[in-house]
Amino acid sequence: MSARNQSLSPIDRASHLRSDGDALALLWKTAAILPVIDGHIGAGDNGLRFVDAQMVEFLAASFETGEQYFLGQARDGGQAFFAWRTSWINEPDDEVVKFNGFKTLREVGSDLSELELTLAMHAVGLSNWHKTHPRCSRCGAQTVADLGGSVRVCVEDSSQHHPRTDPAVIVLVKDAADRILLGHQPIWPEKRFSTFAGFVEPGESFEECVSREVFEEANV
Repeated sequence: MSARNQSLSPIDRASHLRSDGDALALLWKTAAILPVIDGHIGAGDNGLRFVDAQMVEFLAASFETGEQYFLGQARDGGQAFFAWRTSWINEPDDEVVKFNGFKTLREVGSDLSELELTLAMHAVGLSNWHKTHPRCSRCGAQTVADLGGSVRVCVEDSSQHHPRTDPAVIVLVKDAADRILLGHQPIWPEKRFSTFAGFVEPGESFEECVSREVFEEANV
């Protein structure tokens, strides 16, 4: 995934359409819609699995109405794409059943096409943010999605809340003999290891962040 050139996205986010509710409603009718449940996206062995507006209506007996997020339009033809963040009305106890037909980005990201990866990252990022920001950080009132899902608005004071990307570092630590230091979290499967990563704190340089995170996680 690191080799992907995301600066040349095949998707035009068409932000000029976000404030046009009628236009978005019209695009929804013919859109390719990517369902998202708890950070899992509709996907199979051959890539993403989109549904259409008619299928969303058909699934209303099993899934919540949820929220619709406008992801943009394909640059080569104008096909509209939406994310549909939803959940089961009666959630299955068995996760195999719950996530049947869904996968995480970790599971399928490296196998997706440029267009699919662009859409999947946008859909998961937006869905996760909306799920964790149901309340206004100013007054605690409920917030609702607006402008095609690009913002949440407080129902009390009308303040807008926008998604944020937290700066983070991923670092490879090695010694003079070119041996690499890797870490393993207790909750991970056996024999799974990773380089070290962490979030950059306010006012902290990247170098300071690397030093702090490696010490916190590996005592090195």
